[in-house]
Amino acid sequence: MRAAGIRGVPSICLKTLNLSKCDLGEAAAAIFHQLPRSLQHLNLSGNRLRTLSMKALGSVVSFGWLPSLLSLDLSDNPLGPSGLKAFARGLSLSPQSLPLQSLKLARTKAKADGVEALAEALKAKKTTSLQTLDLAENEMRPAGLKHLASAVNAEALSICSQWRGCASAPSPYSE
Repeated sequence: MRAAGIRGVPSICLKTLNLSKCDLGEAAAAIFHQLPRSLQHLNLSGNRLRTLSMKALGSVVSFGWLPSLLSLDLSDNPLGPSGLKAFARGLSLSPQSLPLQSLKLARTKAKADGVEALAEALKAKKTTSLQTLDLAENEMRPAGLKHLASAVNAEALSICSQWRGCASAPSPYSE
């Protein structure tokens, strides 16, 4: 970390912040706008985040306040379709392309509706650096996979474990 100051107020050049399983709940919404712009890796997994938190995080993303973010882990939060829709809206409204390379949304109860919203955000081409998208165990069913497939260039994106969320599709990772 490196200290730098603006108007005498010290700031940190924080690159990685792991807040997994900190029981933040919806109170996390109040801190998102205070995250340092230098942040590259943010882990918010297992924090009981829901729609309100995702609206706040989506807002931070849409205003370009996390311009260096490379990886975001929202796994193991009960976002549901409405939470993922709120976050996806922020992604699609971002003023510039984000450097995001890894987005983990495993076990977020996204279902097909949430995945559809995410697919629409991916179509906005604001996450062209995305290499890993983890949607494991989200009960997206074939309808969700269809939406995702419509937005994803298979050569540019490695989709991790999404097959486990599709009851009727065999896993390409099983033997």
